[in-house]
Amino acid sequence: MKAKPGVLALCVLCLAAGVAVADEVSITQPVGGTYKRYTDLMVKWTYTFMQDYPTTANQKEVEIWLARPSSTVSSPNWIDQVGKADVLTGSFKWRINAPPGTYRLHFYKRAAPLAGSVAVSELFTIEPGKVLAPLPHTFVPLNRIDIVSPVAGQEYAIGSTMTITWKKDKIAGYPTVWLQICWPDGSSAAGAYPAPNSGSYQWTIGETAENSLRVSVYTPDNKFKGMSGTFKVKFPPH
Repeated sequence: MKAKPGVLALCVLCLAAGVAVADEVSITQPVGGTYKRYTDLMVKWTYTFMQDYPTTANQKEVEIWLARPSSTVSSPNWIDQVGKADVLTGSFKWRINAPPGTYRLHFYKRAAPLAGSVAVSELFTIEPGKVLAPLPHTFVPLNRIDIVSPVAGQEYAIGSTMTITWKKDKIAGYPTVWLQICWPDGSSAAGAYPAPNSGSYQWTIGETAENSLRVSVYTPDNKFKGMSGTFKVKFPPH
């Protein structure tokens, strides 16, 4: 059977126009510009899928990283994770807490379709801003892990070691827990990592800026969770 001339012409036009033939992410905000530290930036993107439609949670998840100006899709140069989002939503609200400077945002997916480094924003600038009052923390888990330390109001020196301590009586059956450093409003400030459920963990404070933070401890199935009070990390006096 011969192809219809109109169909053949359409295919040629599609190739000539550079139409996407694979999944594609394009960051639409930030596109340059200057933003104040401690304010909220609505990160936006478009997602075109031309192959396998993502259906499971891990297939949809995209990691958003703060990156240095030299970061490219083929050569990432990340600083810290901003958060995670469903790639199909097209937006993510980021409370900017990076020091003043010039940055990019870098998108990364760990699951197919479109696994790997997928998009990098244009350069944008963060300038000094006024500290906002923390958002109310409304999450109250039914099965709460009691966090013993750090205690609200304590200060720790950047570069030192801080002991994270939790009561394990409710979660004795879990060999492993997950730890995560959070902003005062409870949102993620860094990636989570597993630790033995020993009741304590030594965290070396590697922050690059003075911040107010909290610590979250939770079980792998997310049935038990605890959140510390807000503490501060500061540069040691010279």
